[in-house]
Amino acid sequence: VELILSDRKVDLLAEGFDLAVRIGEPEDSSLILRRLACVHRSVCASPEYLKRRGVPQTPEELSAHDCLLYAYHSVPTSWRFRSPDREAVVDVKGTLVSNHAEMLVEAACHGLGLVFCPLFFTAPSLRDGRLVQVLPAWQVPLSISAVFPNARHVPAKVRLLIDFLVAQFASPPWADCT
Repeated sequence: VELILSDRKVDLLAEGFDLAVRIGEPEDSSLILRRLACVHRSVCASPEYLKRRGVPQTPEELSAHDCLLYAYHSVPTSWRFRSPDREAVVDVKGTLVSNHAEMLVEAACHGLGLVFCPLFFTAPSLRDGRLVQVLPAWQVPLSISAVFPNARHVPAKVRLLIDFLVAQFASPPWADCT
């Protein structure tokens, strides 16, 4: 097994990968997709930040806050939200941009701003109280999928890994934070 961890979207065929785990809707229709789970992306902040800056009540209020921006979002300064009755797109700003979500979560824990990322990154900090969810009705569902090249015969090692991933995601460790 050779495991490569990267947020970069690799070209499976050109780079010789057997399988990738991707978050969000796939863009490449030439790949076979196996949905593993759903995770919500939500806005979180430290209690100290919210005490100092106030708690946003609507997505539009985020534009007046310090936001921690994830560099690999298609447009890092534009956050999309969905509630049961409407959608919102908000232009946000911040002084910290990173391609490392865990670092952004840590910055949020230290009161540097609001972070908008999947619950699997924030769940431990939500559980221990270092972060709280903001705008809980405005979470964005994201698919987590295994993707692999379309081939006549899927290698046994790929099938076994997919079966393992399906079993692991059956009870995701962030489920208690939704």
